[in-house]
Amino acid sequence: MILSKYFNPKIIVMLLIATVIFSCKNKEGNQAIHPFCASEYCSSEGKEELIDLYQHNKPIEKTIYFNVNCIVTSKKSPKFFKIAAKIEKLNKVFSPSHIQFQLLPIISHEPSTINLDEIESKKSALKLVTKNLEKKDALNIFIVPHGEYLNGFTYVIQENFLSYFNLFECNTSFISEKAWFNESTLAHEMGHFFGLQHTFGKSPFENTTREKPDGSNCVEEGDFICDTSADPNGKINNKCEYIGLSDAKKYDFNPPVNNYMSYYRNDCKNEFTAGQYASMNAFANKYRKYLSANK
Repeated sequence: MILSKYFNPKIIVMLLIATVIFSCKNKEGNQAIHPFCASEYCSSEGKEELIDLYQHNKPIEKTIYFNVNCIVTSKKSPKFFKIAAKIEKLNKVFSPSHIQFQLLPIISHEPSTINLDEIESKKSALKLVTKNLEKKDALNIFIVPHGEYLNGFTYVIQENFLSYFNLFECNTSFISEKAWFNESTLAHEMGHFFGLQHTFGKSPFENTTREKPDGSNCVEEGDFICDTSADPNGKINNKCEYIGLSDAKKYDFNPPVNNYMSYYRNDCKNEFTAGQYASMNAFANKYRKYLSANK
């Protein structure tokens, strides 16, 4: 009661929501420019939630649909990005997960010079770009000017995933105008949207994964999914083949170079595993159902 004299409860709630949102990001870096980028990871509590979800939930075969609200802040016209065709391709990729995307008919065009790196790092830039363009009942995808480091990022919660139902926030992804045209960034960010971690786990730096090469601790480390092999985020050749680590040793790793959730080159990545599809299905039906367009 004493606090209520000095603090507006509504302001306190808004500050708490902002704290959650801005502390929870997943980013994909542009390896052609910068080999690694900072990567958020679920907390220890979030880890336990994901492990429990993956171990005790069977896939629901009924397709769950999500409306997509697309906003273009690039100077280029929305027609340039062939958004409907891109969403159609995304639906083919996600079909085994029984997750599908429905593009809303109106695509907003709000040209801006604020690039992806600025949006990710500055709250003021984020507010300027989003400015009442997000919809609370849809997945918001912004196509924005390219920065120096990032291809895309998605706001997610790192723990207490049921908070999505209370916040009705964290339903926005950002893709750079250049990365929009590769075959992996959008799928990578949607993987994060539906709970997937990076294949290497917590740290993007070479050979820091805690998952053993033989997969014996695959449930507790890496991405907690056992059909994605342990990933040391090592070196690959121009044929997308793993060739080892900086010290020229392989340490018996056989990483998933072509997996969408890895940090290998975008032109190498073209698949999710059955385990990842099942995991996204479980996450969508438990934690993202508030956004479902199903009637």
